[in-house]
Amino acid sequence: MTVLKYLKPWKAAPILIALSFATPMFGESTTRARIPDGASLADPTALLRMFSGRTVDWGGGSAAFWAADGTFRAVNPSEQSIGYGTWAVTTASRMCYDGTWAWRQDFTIQTREVKVCTRYMIDAQGQVWSTTEGMGGPWFPFYDDNLNSGDFVTPSFEATASTLGLMRSPAGG
Repeated sequence: MTVLKYLKPWKAAPILIALSFATPMFGESTTRARIPDGASLADPTALLRMFSGRTVDWGGGSAAFWAADGTFRAVNPSEQSIGYGTWAVTTASRMCYDGTWAWRQDFTIQTREVKVCTRYMIDAQGQVWSTTEGMGGPWFPFYDDNLNSGDFVTPSFEATASTLGLMRSPAGG
């Protein structure tokens, strides 16, 4: 007799959210590419300005807000999952976040600690490239079209946190 195990979508939600950040254009481009020859590290100050105080739309209703104070909140209301923690840009042109993901699984709330660092480079034509892997990639074109000024996450984050029974305000402490 063969026993099949089925992946529960809500169990995979935090992992998929984390992976989606590695490919900001996930819905538009799944082509793996190597960084073009002659590309250089993105300016860390420019990366900080690019993310600080902005919301990134990860698609499918999920999004993350990168607050200027170094905290972040992420939410996927359809999967009933949230993420919260801290973020920073390194001098090595990486944007890293360190946080906790929480989601409903069966009849309990599951959590997982996650640290993700995304590298950024710019080619000779000014195209920004990103990867969560080593310098060998795969690299993906990065477009800031899905970054919007302001916090569009908190209302949905708080509603989802309340649904999950997490009444405290994680991003604030």
